[in-house]
Amino acid sequence: MIQLHQGGPDTSHPLAYSVHSAEDIRGVLDSIARGPQHQARAGGKIRVAVANPTPERMEVAARIAARGVPHDGPRGVWFTPSPPEQGKCAFLFPGAEIRRPRLGELAAQLGFAPPGDIQDTSDPLSEGRRVTEASTLLDHALQRLGVNPDARMGLSCGEWAALIAAGGVHDASRILDRNHVGLRCPDCVYLAVPRDAQALHAVLVHEGLQARVFISHRNSPLQSIACGPPPDVEVLRCALATQGIAATPLDVRSGFHCPAYEPYVDEALAFLGLRGRAPLQEVWSCVNARPFPEDPDGCTRLIRRSFTEPVDFDKTIRNMHAAGYRTFIDLGCGSLAQLIGEILACAPHVSTALAHHSRDGASSLQRAVLALWTSHRDVEPDALDKLSPSNPDPRTSRTCHEFQD
Repeated sequence: MIQLHQGGPDTSHPLAYSVHSAEDIRGVLDSIARGPQHQARAGGKIRVAVANPTPERMEVAARIAARGVPHDGPRGVWFTPSPPEQGKCAFLFPGAEIRRPRLGELAAQLGFAPPGDIQDTSDPLSEGRRVTEASTLLDHALQRLGVNPDARMGLSCGEWAALIAAGGVHDASRILDRNHVGLRCPDCVYLAVPRDAQALHAVLVHEGLQARVFISHRNSPLQSIACGPPPDVEVLRCALATQGIAATPLDVRSGFHCPAYEPYVDEALAFLGLRGRAPLQEVWSCVNARPFPEDPDGCTRLIRRSFTEPVDFDKTIRNMHAAGYRTFIDLGCGSLAQLIGEILACAPHVSTALAHHSRDGASSLQRAVLALWTSHRDVEPDALDKLSPSNPDPRTSRTCHEFQD
């Protein structure tokens, strides 16, 4: 009745149990109590997984399983009482994130140079480059584990990273070159507002700011981002504060994704050498909430639009869900997984983040693998055994090898 997987020599040593029916739940609890000495046939409907199973955590797992309510990761335990709706899988590439993942050890394990960890605030591309390096590393690691996407998508500069990973740009060397600096941008700042875009627009109109401050990101029903000159954005922040809305200034200055960047677009495309080509795999754009076109000129035109038109992450995720996507893997510290939880709150889906600011990369990956396995996705709990540089996966995409080189 019970199948037990015990992890290999990684940092988490997970345990994962699978049973066939609700009547077998007592067996799950007994096995957790007795330890890893029982095995049985595979294919169970009910799944329990425990990361780094201490006695205390095993007891928590037993209590969670006894309640019979789905549990997705808090306290290092995952539990599903029945298989969730399956569907296609998407890798999500974040834009700038406040918290940075710890990936140095994982990069060394895979034979990669570690992602850059120092941000030059005078260079508007530095944070984007760091995030691109980190997310491309995690994309490579997932494929080595045998987890392959049906599509990729990215938020803001993460869209470039998604295109790079899918072979959708002719040459990524200038984007990834940490020494290639000097991109000109307008003097614009960003403000994260915990409201949807419609509510934020109403405030901009009320304050007479709609011609100078623009909505650059429609992220979710609970978050939008405004962009504009610092004095005007400060007026907006104060106006929101009088309504009891605490908006957060972001440590990014580029002017991307709003009309203020229009005079700089041609120069930026030439500076970055950004020319699109048909991606080798589907990539969704947050400009029009649809996949990138298959012709190079259409791809380049959409890249150009991304500099001056808002990011519509909310609509893109809804359209992907309507197209059959049910598994969303955040190749970052969880900002996109949180937004997806807000967008698809009551819709069937699984979203998990691959990295964490306070855990090493392998440990974070292990937790993501357990989340996917418990949700009946096509990955084994001990998949991290495949992450040795001497055990290359022939399915790994060519673009990831190009990034490694």
